[in-house]
Formats: sequence, C-alpha cells, structure tokens
Amino acid sequence: MKPLQARKDTKTSESAWARRVKERDKYKCMFETRISIHNDVYMQCGVKATDAAHIYRRWLCGKAKFHDDVGLAACRTCHTAFDQYVGNVRVPIERHRAAYDAIMLTAKVPLPGGRP
Repeated sequence: MKPLQARKDTKTSESAWARRVKERDKYKCMFETRISIHNDVYMQCGVKATDAAHIYRRWLCGKAKFHDDVGLAACRTCHTAFDQYVGNVRVPIERHRAAYDAIMLTAKVPLPGGRP
C-alpha cells in the first residue's frame, strides 16, 4: 500500500500562503503568551516565526482556508501549544476578528459561537 501524499496544487497553495503570512508579520511570532500564572496577563511572543498557523481549524475555514487573514506567524512552541489547547497562548483579538470576518465572506452558514 502506497503512503498518502498531499496533492501538488494544495501543497503549493499552502506554501505560498505560509510565506505571505510570515512576511506580513515580519517573521515574528504573533501569538500572545501568558506571563503570569496567577492572573491573565499576556504579552506578544515575538520569537522568530518558523510556522504559519491557522487561527481556526482548516475544515472550519472553508474556501477561505488560504486567505491571509486566517493565518498567524508562529514559532514552533506557540504553534504546538495552540494546536494542543494548552491555554498559555492565545490569538490577539484583532487577528481573531479579522479571521472570522474573512471566513464569513465565503461561508454559507455562520461559525459556531459568533464573532469574537
């Protein structure tokens, strides 16, 4: 049995999307990390970004999956923590809203939970 391989057109689109997102964010991690355990104080990570993360799950993005606004430049640590719902990283609210609005432009039904 042959291993699964990504479709070439999808792989090319994703690479171009990741490059655009990281360039827009000047290759800095844009996630906010918790700096205090006892209260909700967050600060931008700012480490060199090696990844581009989807703010919403890809299957929720629909046709906007490769829209620049649904992505965020991320370091590997923050990207992993965000994907695993660790809770010590979060997306800045203005980026969250921009991603939601980009998805709603192409969506047939609204995302669950409404606009952040």
